[in-house]
Amino acid sequence: MAVDWNKLISAEVFTTSAVLIFSVGVAYTTLANGQEQADAQITQLQSKQAQMQDSISNIQRDTAVLNADQKHILKMVEEQRQDIRQILKLMQEGKAEK
Repeated sequence: MAVDWNKLISAEVFTTSAVLIFSVGVAYTTLANGQEQADAQITQLQSKQAQMQDSISNIQRDTAVLNADQKHILKMVEEQRQDIRQILKLMQEGKAEK
């Protein structure tokens, strides 16, 4: 029983090559899938970051409006105080004249 080394070597090389190609394919597919998932997560994070920046802008705008309203209210209250003082002064002058 003679062993044909050419056929044996060819079969070993072929089998090794097939396993190597399969392993590389599996590794590539796994890495590509991982990259797709990472890209999807990055996209989600960027979207959430944009939403958060919009929310922060809205809060800043609302705060500025509230501050302006507060200043306006304080001004109106001060004007009312002055009006009340003038009315009281006129009323006291009216009492003094009687």
